Amino acid sequence: MSVPLVSVVVPAYNAEAHLRETLDCLLGQSYSNLEIVLVDDGSTDGTGGIARAAGDRVRVIAQSNHGVSYARNVGLSNVRGEFVHFMDADDLLSPDFYELLAGPLAEDGALDGTYCSEEAFEGDWATRNVLWRTDKAEYERDLYRAVLLSSNLSPANVLYRVAGIAFVGGFDVTLKTSEDYDFQLRFARFCKMRRVPEAVYYYRRHPQSASRDYAAVYRNRLAVARRHIVAFEGMRHWRGEWRALRKACAVEACATMRFNLKRSVARGSALRKELAKALRFLASTPSAVPYVLSGRKARGA
Repeated sequence: MSVPLVSVVVPAYNAEAHLRETLDCLLGQSYSNLEIVLVDDGSTDGTGGIARAAGDRVRVIAQSNHGVSYARNVGLSNVRGEFVHFMDADDLLSPDFYELLAGPLAEDGALDGTYCSEEAFEGDWATRNVLWRTDKAEYERDLYRAVLLSSNLSPANVLYRVAGIAFVGGFDVTLKTSEDYDFQLRFARFCKMRRVPEAVYYYRRHPQSASRDYAAVYRNRLAVARRHIVAFEGMRHWRGEWRALRKACAVEACATMRFNLKRSVARGSALRKELAKALRFLASTPSAVPYVLSGRKARGA
C-alpha cells in the first residue's frame, strides 16, 4: 500500500525567532512521504534565508506581504499531496504527528480530516512552561456545534484531505482575525472528521502571539458566527447559545486585555497605548465591563 503524500503549508512573516526550530521538527518527522511548502509573506528579517538554508526538502515561495490567509491559500494552490497541514511558523509537533493523523485518513476514504489534542507552552522547548493541555474530546459529540461555540480547533491541530478543502473553499482573505474560525466552521459543517487523542501538536505562546488585537477578534468572531448561524439555521434557533457565545468572547477579550496591560507594566513600555486601547474597547463594548476582573487567562492568538 502506497504512503499518501502529506503537504505541509507554512505561512511565515518575520518568523526568524522560532522558524529554524519549527522546520527542524518538520524535517525530523517519522512519516516517510512529506513535502514542506513555506510561503514567505514579505518578511523583512532572516525568515527567507533560514527557510532556504533548510535545503531541498523545503520549497520556498516568496511574495509581498498579503497576510496569513492569502499566504495559506497560495501554499494550498501549490501543494501536490493528498493531505495537507497548515503549520504555523513558531509551533512544534511530536515526531509522529503525521503518522498518527495520516493513518486514519489513509484507511478510511470517507474521512475528510483528523485532529489531535494539544499542549500550549511558553519559552524554549527544553525549558518550556506548560500552560494548558486540551484533549478536544468535546468535538466528538457534535463537531460543528463545538467549533461554533468554542472556536478552539486551530488548523494546526488538523490534517485535512485536500478534496475536502476543495469542496468548502480556502481561507477568507477579507478577515484579518478569526479567519481560522470561519474556515473551521465551513469544514466542520460539511466534512467528516475523527479525533486522535494524543497531544502531538504544541502551540507556542509568546509576546507577539498574545498581543493580538482583542477588539478586532471579538468583533470578527461574533460576525463570523452570526454569518454562519443566519445562513443555515437562523438566529431564533441559537438564542441561548448566542448569549453564551457573546459572553465567552467578551471574557476572552478581557483576559487578553489584562495580559497586555500586565506585560506593559512589567516592561515599562507602551502602557499608555495599551490603556487607550482598553478604554476604547470597553467604551464600544459595555457588555464586556463585568468581565474585566474575571480570572480567566488569555489563551493567545
